Amino acid sequence: MAWAIVEVENRDSWTWFLDLLVKDIEPTLGNITFMSDRQKGLVEAFATVVPNAEIRHCCRHIWSNFKLNWVGEAYKQIFWKAAR
Repeated sequence: MAWAIVEVENRDSWTWFLDLLVKDIEPTLGNITFMSDRQKGLVEAFATVVPNAEIRHCCRHIWSNFKLNWVGEAYKQIFWKAAR
């Protein structure tokens, strides 16, 4: 796990962070998967710094966005069944 304090979450901050992270883990950087919560600029930074990495998104965060448009227990059940 790695973290940093930055002025703002944007593509430039994420690119800086990912550059440093990749430099630290590069010796072990075979096939790698990043899991994210789709913060502002992060998807673009992945494409710039690690274009061949597998990118996955956190279901809890996807659900938080999903339920803003599709409310109700039926949608919740369908979503989590598909996520599993």
